[in-house]
Amino acid sequence: DLLAFPLKQQRIKADEIDRRVKEMVEILDIKELITRKPKQLSIGQRQKVSLGKALIKNPSVCLLDEPFSNLDPESKEIASTYLKKVCNELHTTVLFVTHSYEEAITLGDYIYYLDDSKIKFCLTPDELAKSEYLEELRNIK
Repeated sequence: DLLAFPLKQQRIKADEIDRRVKEMVEILDIKELITRKPKQLSIGQRQKVSLGKALIKNPSVCLLDEPFSNLDPESKEIASTYLKKVCNELHTTVLFVTHSYEEAITLGDYIYYLDDSKIKFCLTPDELAKSEYLEELRNIK
């Protein structure tokens, strides 16, 4: 099973694995995907399953480095909706690395901007929208 593997590695009891897998399948709405092989999944479906594999271990913090970079715009929108929903339901803090200011504003509670490995600012999306930094971020390629 795609989602059970990380829990089996941690030697978690079978009944707890079943409970967590069912919960994650429900949260991510991936019931039709969990019996498939990875090669049978689209890129977007793989992203959802990968998110489930990361979050099923109930981490207090999860680092996602450009998780939507290989997705088309429609899939990005769907994936970001799921990410926000899942993290809210599981009370997981996510450090989300992105070069897209749109993703940062859409997903972030706080946006940290690093320049030359130093934090240039930390703002909420609303603060960023009203700041002089927004235009600078729009121009980053």
